Amino acid sequence: MGLFSKEKIKCDICGNEKNKFSSFKVVGGNLCDTCFNKLSKEKFIKGYTLEQAKTELSKKEKLDNTVTKEESAGNSILGGIRKGINDVSRNTSLKAIIEKGEIIKLSEEDRIFFQTQNNKTPEDYFSEWEEKQRIKALKHAETQYNIGGLAFRRSENGYYYFGNTFIENADSLKLIDFIWDGPNYDIVSKTTGKNKTQGRAGSALVGAVLAGPTGAIIGGSRGKKTKVNTKTTSKQKERDTKAIIVFKSEDTGEIIKKEIKCNTRIANEIRKLPEIF
Repeated sequence: MGLFSKEKIKCDICGNEKNKFSSFKVVGGNLCDTCFNKLSKEKFIKGYTLEQAKTELSKKEKLDNTVTKEESAGNSILGGIRKGINDVSRNTSLKAIIEKGEIIKLSEEDRIFFQTQNNKTPEDYFSEWEEKQRIKALKHAETQYNIGGLAFRRSENGYYYFGNTFIENADSLKLIDFIWDGPNYDIVSKTTGKNKTQGRAGSALVGAVLAGPTGAIIGGSRGKKTKVNTKTTSKQKERDTKAIIVFKSEDTGEIIKKEIKCNTRIANEIRKLPEIF
């Protein structure tokens, strides 16, 4: 067989036939260049066998399959995330169109997608959205008060009702009177400073030597003097009292009286309420 012979050598692993320049001899068989190039550097060790090559390529194929499956799963998850993001974005865009009252611009595909995402037709969604906007406007037009321990609200029609939360079609109450006897005060006194005693402790001893026990008493009393160095200030402090706010129901004519805690500050708040008198 000449140097440039056209004879083909069959690979004992994949079965492909290559010329001798693209074939490699190992102990026990032949390998094509494709299979040979997949092997590790161990293939250059003297005595490397065909069985070793088959085992190495089999392990490499299993590893490649595992990596491929993991990549496929990763791509599937990533694709699902991207689809979810796209669906949310599309749903948001469709809601914006519907909220503008432009339902007619939706294609049949848009309508089917929107109904699948929201479990309601575009028309039902628009009706619910309009109702929410109406309630929101009513709430915004109201004023909440918490005065003297009484919670009440003033609706857009100018009437009052009791509570901290919005109630549509609540009782229509008119604030008609405020009854309060005026402020009451306590006198609070505060003393500052100290009393200071001055004198010689030896005076009592001298008195005792000169005149006995009686002299000790006299000497002691004469030897010490108390200096008053204090200051007392008094001021008025307003105390909380009771007051009555009077409401009248425009629907039934009932007079409703509510007792509250009151002082000058609270009374001023009440007098600022709209349309009280």
